[in-house]
Amino acid sequence: ELVGGKLALQAAIPDGDFSPGSADARGALAFVLRAVDGFLTCSACRLRFLEAHAKCRYGACGILKHSTPLLRAKALAVWLWRIHNVVSLRVWLNNYPTDSEGANHSPRSEAAQALLDRRWPSFRDCPGCWR
Repeated sequence: ELVGGKLALQAAIPDGDFSPGSADARGALAFVLRAVDGFLTCSACRLRFLEAHAKCRYGACGILKHSTPLLRAKALAVWLWRIHNVVSLRVWLNNYPTDSEGANHSPRSEAAQALLDRRWPSFRDCPGCWR
């Protein structure tokens, strides 16, 4: 839930333990949300990120539903990975590359996609990540 542009963390994670040494998926998620809410200076970026969590995009609402701490931690890592790639693609689409001769390509053209793979890790670095 977004309240006045700020995330209502207590509503999202009411029993979160934010003390040192309490590193679990719930605490890590709360930390990430607080850090983004408090420190990301691009207001549109901040709101998109917080909205993605609040509206359960990219698997956000499934993170804490897993049965074990390990599965919750893995789900959080996958969600952060997905949202990182969403942001990278959004930035790329808004600033799509030019070729060596300076010609712009449609961001969805094969030529533009061949110029820059914005996924992380890249297919070159981790072919098994992108089956």
